[in-house]
Amino acid sequence: GKFPGDFTSVREIAIDAYERIYIVDFNEVKIYDANFNYLGNIDGSFWGVDFDQQGFMYAVTTQGEKVLKYEIQKPDAP
Repeated sequence: GKFPGDFTSVREIAIDAYERIYIVDFNEVKIYDANFNYLGNIDGSFWGVDFDQQGFMYAVTTQGEKVLKYEIQKPDAP
């Protein structure tokens, strides 16, 4: 099937330790849960993202090629 959402120019797809899906698109990173439900986004133009064992996401910007560090929160328990 088709992945839900509108995309302009997908650069990368990554998955964090909590099985959330991060789609690096043209001017944002769109975030989905493991069931493909949209959770939100991070604004910015990035080449790609990666995660470490301590719960941080690193995003490489397309402007100035900087690396930004984001703390990724553990999802709420059902």
